[in-house]
Formats: sequence, C-alpha cells, structure tokens
Amino acid sequence: KETQGRELEVMPGASPDSPLAYLASDVRTIEMARRQGLLVLIFDQAGGGGCAACVVIAWMMQAEGLPLLQAYLRVKERLPFVDLPARLVSLLGSWRLAIIARQQNEEQETPRFENLSGSLHTPRQLSSGRTYSRPGSA
Repeated sequence: KETQGRELEVMPGASPDSPLAYLASDVRTIEMARRQGLLVLIFDQAGGGGCAACVVIAWMMQAEGLPLLQAYLRVKERLPFVDLPARLVSLLGSWRLAIIARQQNEEQETPRFENLSGSLHTPRQLSSGRTYSRPGSA
C-alpha cells in the first residue's frame, strides 16, 4: 500500500499454494515502486528477519544479479538478526533457478549474430594479415 509521501509498504504474502508466485509478485511490486521513485519499506511479523528479508534477498538476486549467498550476506550485514528458516532458503534457491531459467530463455530468443556485417575471418587469418573472400565477390 502507498503511504503519505513517496513510500510504499510491502507486507510479504505467505501462501502454501505457490510461495514462488507470491515472491515473484512481491519482487514485481518492489520493481514498479522503485521505477516510480518510491521508497520501499518491507516488513513482516518477525521484525524484518523472516519473510521480509527473503523478499529483499530475492529482489537483490534479480535486480542486482547477485547469487543467493552474496545477497544473503549483504542483508545480514545490515540486519544482523536475520536468520532465515530452511523453507525460505529453499524458496530462494528455487527463485535463483527461476532467474537462471528466465535468463537462458531470453538469450535463446535473442539472435546472437543479428548485427554482424562484412566478412568473417578466423583468428589465424587476422594475425597473418591474409583474409578470405568468396570467389566472385569483391
């Protein structure tokens, strides 16, 4: 919910049905709020040491491209009382796999050699100064 001024409060959703979907929803909410220049406040019933920390770690993994351990340590550095239960660590592991899968799909959809023009040379041809051109093309 948006509060007075330029802040957005996020109460992480908890659902036994699809926790990964709730995590994705919370991360999307944070992304949208940050694009609008809002300050995002994330809290939970554990004072920020449980689900809220999990959401922050997930956002850092996605937005900053950090691996799980590095994101966890950055949060732990600022909030030393954070101690994630095994179920949240497992959820973050699944989140990391989802990020990797999404990145691989994006790479496959993007043509790798779309903007190449001109002739192609092997490293040996480039170092020897000799280049190959097709017969009939000059």
